[in-house]
Amino acid sequence: MRKFIGVMTGLTVAWAACAPVAIAQVPASPDAVLSNYQDYLAAEKRDDLPAAETAAGRALAAAEARDGGAGSTAVLAMNLAIVRIDMGHRAGALAPARRALQLAQAGAKGVDVLAARLTVGEAELALNPRGDETGLLAALREADGRSDLDSFAYSAAVFLGAVANELQHWSNARVAWQSAQRHVQGAPGDPVLALDNAMIGEGVALTGADNESEARLILGKAAASLAPLAPESADRENATVAEVEYAQALAWLATVSAKQATEGQATRPPAIAHPVSLPGQPPLCPGTFSPSVQPILPPGELQENSFGAGVLRFETAQSGDVTGVIQLAAIGGVEFRDALKDPRVHWSFKPSKGAPPGCRLNSVDRLATVLFQNGSLEIARD
Repeated sequence: MRKFIGVMTGLTVAWAACAPVAIAQVPASPDAVLSNYQDYLAAEKRDDLPAAETAAGRALAAAEARDGGAGSTAVLAMNLAIVRIDMGHRAGALAPARRALQLAQAGAKGVDVLAARLTVGEAELALNPRGDETGLLAALREADGRSDLDSFAYSAAVFLGAVANELQHWSNARVAWQSAQRHVQGAPGDPVLALDNAMIGEGVALTGADNESEARLILGKAAASLAPLAPESADRENATVAEVEYAQALAWLATVSAKQATEGQATRPPAIAHPVSLPGQPPLCPGTFSPSVQPILPPGELQENSFGAGVLRFETAQSGDVTGVIQLAAIGGVEFRDALKDPRVHWSFKPSKGAPPGCRLNSVDRLATVLFQNGSLEIARD
């Protein structure tokens, strides 16, 4: 769970007559602010976000009733905003984030004004995705070089990048994703995967802006980084986060190739293969997947200059028979994604004529791209 910097030492009690008294020095008498804050910390420690939100809200309410805008109110308001954002309740974070910003700008201790601005901007965008993005963009630019604000800047940048891509605000999206790349140390998970995800987001923005050459470079960089993190797996039911991201990068690379083909540019989709086979097993035989019947695409997906791509995860037997298929990524309309999952389409695998002797056909984790352009489908060799 993300935690506001300085919260542990920033909370003080209101009855201190002289210098503020830290939690460790608080008398044993009960206090609603302190007890709820301690409940918040305990919930945070066990990663119980709903309980943390409840305790943070009670602590803030008690501080407002007792101290108004003084004491620990700004810090507690920031805590509540953060836990709501971490829960995905960004719009609900707006009121406490604005309160924290208001108090910080008035000189309250314990809350960084720029961190509060980033949090307010993220919450405002959630409440009104079509609203003005310039304030959040400005805050992100100011956060450059502030590694102490990585968690705030990364969260805000990723959300802005996703919203701007969805709304086709390609320029703003690219700025946001580049900011996310600079602040990946603030990501809640693996910073390498966070960086690769941000590069994919930038590649999407570049593709939307018709900058295919730069899109291929950044998406290729993400795919190259993800490839060694996504080795062949023996788990037939689940794909790793790295493999799903790898599939996304490959699908977008193939989409760029399909888009360029519709514009008369001669390009080839990227080669798809797991760079690392199962330990102790022979390498997989290269070859091509073919559907028994073409996936049925509706007229809207078949019109001239339409394009898209997907990445499928196949399970194959040693005979070469395909015994299972999972869609890991699909770029295009909903109809295209549904067509790739059509149960009436049965797949077969044919090894390449030049397959090395002793190579392996059986696998539960073999990837291939499927792309469509100008109304026709193409299945790339793995």
